[in-house]
Amino acid sequence: MTGAAIVPDGWAVIENHPGLQFLAPGTLFEPDPEAVPLGPADAPQILELIDLARAPARSWRARSPSAAMSASGGKCG
Repeated sequence: MTGAAIVPDGWAVIENHPGLQFLAPGTLFEPDPEAVPLGPADAPQILELIDLARAPARSWRARSPSAAMSASGGKCG
């Protein structure tokens, strides 16, 4: 890769690292017939999904054996 990075007005290049982009000629997979393009009307659901993905994982801790033993004073069952 050669040449200077092209960035929008008001942006600054902090670091510049060479890289490669691998291209696959043709299609590797058949398109999913159930896939639909997303658009602006889908934004609320997309944002909700992002929020769910960012939420801390806590449900597995409450069900873990060590949490159950701590809650029961070290007794199983």
